[in-house]
Amino acid sequence: MKSIHMRLFALALFGLLANSAQAAVYIVGTGAGCTHSTIQAAVNAANNSFGIATVRITRSLGYSSQAITVNGNTQELTIEGGYATCDQASPDTTNTIVSGLGGARAPVFNITLPTGGVLRMRRLTIQDGDVDSSGTGGGIRYIGDGILDLVDCLVTKNVAGSGGGIYVEGTGSNTELILNNNTVVGNNTAAYNGGGVFARGVEMTMIGTNTSFLLNKALGTGGTGGFGGGLFVFSSNLPSYAYVGSGTPIFGAFYGNTALYGGGVAIVSSGTKKVELQLYATDAALQPSIYGNSASVAGGGIYVSTSNAKARLWNAVLDGNDAPNGGAVYLASGSGLEFDYDALPASAVPCTIGRDCGRISNNTAATGTNPGSIIYGESDAVIHLGYLPT
Repeated sequence: MKSIHMRLFALALFGLLANSAQAAVYIVGTGAGCTHSTIQAAVNAANNSFGIATVRITRSLGYSSQAITVNGNTQELTIEGGYATCDQASPDTTNTIVSGLGGARAPVFNITLPTGGVLRMRRLTIQDGDVDSSGTGGGIRYIGDGILDLVDCLVTKNVAGSGGGIYVEGTGSNTELILNNNTVVGNNTAAYNGGGVFARGVEMTMIGTNTSFLLNKALGTGGTGGFGGGLFVFSSNLPSYAYVGSGTPIFGAFYGNTALYGGGVAIVSSGTKKVELQLYATDAALQPSIYGNSASVAGGGIYVSTSNAKARLWNAVLDGNDAPNGGAVYLASGSGLEFDYDALPASAVPCTIGRDCGRISNNTAATGTNPGSIIYGESDAVIHLGYLPT
């Protein structure tokens, strides 16, 4: 009988703890129902809570001069906007703006996650982060071994040395950046590399609906860097992978981004670890496109460097990109390009019967050392165009 009572007590205690964890909601704003008047105070409380926690950032206050530190633990933390007031029961469709304007030269969100940590960001516009040219991550700087997942977010008008919009660096094999539905990284600037996103030693996924890299810049200040206007995928001590889907109906996956190398995306390895881009359709009615990007040196759409680097595209469109050489794609020595060559990834959808699958069109290459190349490969570069059954 005693053991039964003890088990019942343990179950009751577990239920209380579980309910307590689910009830850990911290609400930022002014007025009825608010628990905190600053985002940082609410985040600190959430970081110290048990289990699952949520920080709601309401629009009852304005949030400028923000430089928020998130020192995550193994809990699951959600930071979300979309609430006009603290007592609003359900979110609406209007993002809460969190801005670094007027504050310290620091990321708007500086995030650390250990192995197993999960941070979800929802219905936020993260803007005006201003990090100097020696720093990383204007809008978001994330270093860790957990998962950072953005949904219904806009990351825009941020500036940094590398990773103008977002900088992510993996410290272990579990690091993920997920740019989920209705998330756009647009109009961010890096002094050196990764105008939109700099992804180093991570698995980056952007296969949700209405997701895109738009109008980002990697300046290559002083002739240093300048890789990846929209996205820079980089490996050194850890491998890096980027999985990109159909994007938006109007702008595709990469549009209007600029850099010295790889206006849309640059894929680079500095060591022996693999780095790879996979671009494929996630919507049968919408081919993923790298459209209207430009590079002032090489690779208007895509730049791929070293023998460990590869770009793999299925049912994709490279259109209207421009560079002095490699208007669509530039392959440095030993790197590779596969275009509709191998079996589809598990999360991809096949090309619709009756339509063209995979297209390289309207790209331009100005006069340069090797003028006129739309796809250019240096020595030992490997290009596969079209599927070869085994």
